[in-house]
Amino acid sequence: MQDQLDGRAELSAVSQAYLTRLSQIADSGDRRIYAVLDGALFGNLTADLSAAGLCHRPLYRQAGPDAAIMLGGPWLVSLSLSPAVPSAPDGLIETAEPSDEELQALAAKLSNAMADAVASGDESGGGVLPADEIDLPRQVKSRIEALLRLVADKPAVVFWVGDRSLSEETLYRHLRGINRIIVPLEREALAGSGVSVPAEAGEMSLAAGDAQEEALAAADVAGRRDRGEVVVFRHADPNVIMQVFPALSPEQVVRLMGPAEEVYFAPGEAWGGNIKRGRRPVDIVAQGGMLRLTPGNIEAISASRMLAARRRRVEAFQRSAPHLLQGMDEREALLFMERYEKQARAYGLKTERGFFQWTYLMSASNGRFIEAPDIRQNLKGGNPDARLDDMMRLMANAAKERGFA
Repeated sequence: MQDQLDGRAELSAVSQAYLTRLSQIADSGDRRIYAVLDGALFGNLTADLSAAGLCHRPLYRQAGPDAAIMLGGPWLVSLSLSPAVPSAPDGLIETAEPSDEELQALAAKLSNAMADAVASGDESGGGVLPADEIDLPRQVKSRIEALLRLVADKPAVVFWVGDRSLSEETLYRHLRGINRIIVPLEREALAGSGVSVPAEAGEMSLAAGDAQEEALAAADVAGRRDRGEVVVFRHADPNVIMQVFPALSPEQVVRLMGPAEEVYFAPGEAWGGNIKRGRRPVDIVAQGGMLRLTPGNIEAISASRMLAARRRRVEAFQRSAPHLLQGMDEREALLFMERYEKQARAYGLKTERGFFQWTYLMSASNGRFIEAPDIRQNLKGGNPDARLDDMMRLMANAAKERGFA
């Protein structure tokens, strides 16, 4: 018991909170827990998941010899299932290069052994099939903890929870169906919103079992090309879910959730931090076809992104120039950032770096920085962000020469 407590103490505060919340769900025995991981944030996720004893499958399909897209995409982990560990039947072929006939005989023996095991009540088919352990909460909780240790503090996991009947295959097909969504054509509004523009046709191939799903999706896309475009939706990123989920209508939320009842995710501090829960509305009919974002959705997502960016600027000022925020609470500091950001936009600045520099120069000079005619003139035309960056570099060099830095 003490070893378990010591091991749990090694988890971060967020991971401990996750473990407590998800363990309560596992103890109920009437709901299944799945995790979707962002493979792009791991060096070798498949090896790590196998070593941790976690059942997993990719949500992207490999196209051609290059597996990078599949490996770096989202992965579904079934926390109620025990991985298959087949035992070798008697008479296993021992020759270095078995013939086709020997391989066929071995396959038949394995198949018969699996069928006999299932007929005898072994749901794992002698270890060939994953075993359902939803009624063994201790095992489920052990896998949850192993996964949390693997993820650590990466923004790389979203947990999906459904009732006992939610099979891996059902959720897998649903998640495959939201790998891509339809968004308005305004590309600038998409930048940084958690969707990327757009996946080319050859980027992912689909298994034969997905043919009907793909045909329906293709028909849906063809009927809406004049109103939007298909993009990749990074639903394994908790920061993306935090941006998108609150912006959706109840009908869109039902389409996003599909057969799941709840999602749990922990965005970064700029997005509010801590564990968030999204729930599927009841008595709401899902949006038909592929999940589609409207201009209103994109506007709401953009507003949340700007708020997160201001939070990051507040944190940066607290580290590098805390005197400029002295006496301000969080709300006042955010209003301070918003005021100077609007000024910067009026002078043509567009980048986070530009907003930070403008806010620093204007607040440190009590607004006198822009009063100089040569500075106002220098910001006109061309690229104001680059021009302001040049001015900051020249001022920093001059300060060094005068011994102020």
